[in-house]
Amino acid sequence: MILLIFLFNNTFQFGAIFLIISPGSAQVGMGLGGVAYPNDIPGVYYNPANINLANSGIYVQNPLMLSPWNELFTKFADPFYAKKPIPYSPDWLPALYPGMKYTYGGIKFPQYKNLSFGINYTFITTGETEASLNGNLYKWYTYDYAIGTTIGISFFDKMLNLGITLKYVYSLLAPEEVMEELGRQYGIGLKGGSGYAFSFDTGILLKDPTGFSSFGLSYSNIAGHIGYIRDKPDSLNDPLPRGIRFGFSLSPFALIGHILNEYSPFPYDLTEFLEVKYNIDRFTDRVGTKHDFWDSKGWEYTFFNSIYFRKGEFSDPRGGRIGKTEGFGLRLGNMKLDYADDSDIYSFYTENSRVSLSMDLMEGDNKYFAFPLSYIFPGAGHLYLGEAKKGLLYGGAAAILSLLHPMGDSRKKGINSALFYSLSIISIADLLISL
Repeated sequence: MILLIFLFNNTFQFGAIFLIISPGSAQVGMGLGGVAYPNDIPGVYYNPANINLANSGIYVQNPLMLSPWNELFTKFADPFYAKKPIPYSPDWLPALYPGMKYTYGGIKFPQYKNLSFGINYTFITTGETEASLNGNLYKWYTYDYAIGTTIGISFFDKMLNLGITLKYVYSLLAPEEVMEELGRQYGIGLKGGSGYAFSFDTGILLKDPTGFSSFGLSYSNIAGHIGYIRDKPDSLNDPLPRGIRFGFSLSPFALIGHILNEYSPFPYDLTEFLEVKYNIDRFTDRVGTKHDFWDSKGWEYTFFNSIYFRKGEFSDPRGGRIGKTEGFGLRLGNMKLDYADDSDIYSFYTENSRVSLSMDLMEGDNKYFAFPLSYIFPGAGHLYLGEAKKGLLYGGAAAILSLLHPMGDSRKKGINSALFYSLSIISIADLLISL
């Protein structure tokens, strides 16, 4: 937590600072903005109303991936980012502190009428911590996580979208025995070391019927306070990082394609060949009297609905984070691999990447294509074939293992990896039996 306070030096006024870290490879590649676009599963972090436009499926950031697909992805992406290698499971700001990991994941369930439902999970660990107190050596892992449930409703053929995310936030700075030992060392009573809070986000998304423009507005972490010392008065606990985000997205080729289809004999959807998106966001925190303003803007270029290039700019003058971002994506069937880099925005030299894997629910017509997809990530083949229950079951279990993988020592990581590989074998065997 101390490291995060150092990094976001303008945020002393609130707790659970990890909640302001931007997830999503697509969003980060476009300047850390996403209140109006992209409309994918991590988009609910920026605007809960995005749940209505996201495809049903699974999203995992910094996932466990099976060989040789992890190496193939990095080798494919390296030519576009030749200045440094592309990791498939990167650390978070390794120059600041070694061993930090940040993961994000979520599931969007099949839509029921005009209602959408999803869950999401954010996790960060600063690695192993050591402390010597009164001659005793303590070792533990500090970590924070947030679990959210998002519900959305849409009207007028998804031109008007509303959403709300209910979340539980937990933060562990030190085990209770460490706090008690620290209190004995200084002759004071200390109990606690961890804290939790309940909060919610809400948002609205407007989209015109041609797909040319969309506008989003959201309010995050509206309620909730968190503290780490037990029996501390609630009035002294820190509020969660409340903030308002608004912005818009433009798609000129969607408008051109609509005009061509409407007023000419052009028989194709132009955006299936080429799509260009421009996105702009502004975020302002609503804690205290001095408010920060973060500006994000970026472009996304899509070719044949399969290859994505992204460029963005981010500005947080008060926090000293100003610079450019970039990203790349590759779609294979219902599976999409994305990479983003925002290391340029920090005032110190570091690497900082997001690598994500998303799997959409669809009705694939090539049953043999499902096998390599399930080898890349358990459940992906079932989702490709439109088998929602099995796909979400296998994929959800694999997502949990991916999200928990950074936590703990090498033995625990080895167990997670073994379980992940076993789950992949089981999902492939299930495909063989069913087909």
